[in-house]
Amino acid sequence: IEALSRGAKKAHFVEKDARAFSVLRENIASLKDENATLHSTDALIYLRTCEEKFDIVFMDPPYAGKSLYRDSLSLLLNKGLLNEGAVIILEYEGKVDIDDSPFFLRRDYTYGMTKIIQLRY
Repeated sequence: IEALSRGAKKAHFVEKDARAFSVLRENIASLKDENATLHSTDALIYLRTCEEKFDIVFMDPPYAGKSLYRDSLSLLLNKGLLNEGAVIILEYEGKVDIDDSPFFLRRDYTYGMTKIIQLRY
């Protein structure tokens, strides 16, 4: 949402939890921004059917779903959904095994138990 408020041309939001999706829809409606597309579905289902190419991807799946990072990155790569130089930001807790090739690790942050990794494609 912040990216849209700062001039992003478009943004896709994927959320399968009905309550979280409702809050997201309300927040986006308050922006009155027609560049936002909301998808009420599982992220992996969305990626399997997606035909967009992305410059920035924010991944913040439930912390218990650690395989979602690996599976999502795999789909992004295998389906060619990333533009060259794309930035991927992963938020997680604990340890997540990520095959970071062909990515370049740009930054790694820790805020208490929360960790954020920024990768460039």
